[in-house]
Amino acid sequence: MKQAAEGNLSDEVNLKLSNDEIYDIGQAFNRMLQNMRDIIMTIEENTNKANECVLQISNLADNAFRHSSHIPKQLMKYQRALKTLQLLLKTQQNLLSMCLF
Repeated sequence: MKQAAEGNLSDEVNLKLSNDEIYDIGQAFNRMLQNMRDIIMTIEENTNKANECVLQISNLADNAFRHSSHIPKQLMKYQRALKTLQLLLKTQQNLLSMCLF
């Protein structure tokens, strides 16, 4: 029990089969140690899964950032194209108004 108190959960209490409270307490203590080992294993598994998710999210964020850097360039191209279309439309309107008069 001293080893468990110091953090070593791997060694269980050796019990001699008997029909008294000491044996029952020893069995309960061993079950408690097993439950604690199971809890620790579950925490480790969940921590590993969480770390994998964080890494995936980080990679996705990096990828999104790389792609988002192209957006302002594309917007500028669209703005120039729109200005060109507006100029062409105005020129066309001027030509039409000259032809009608």
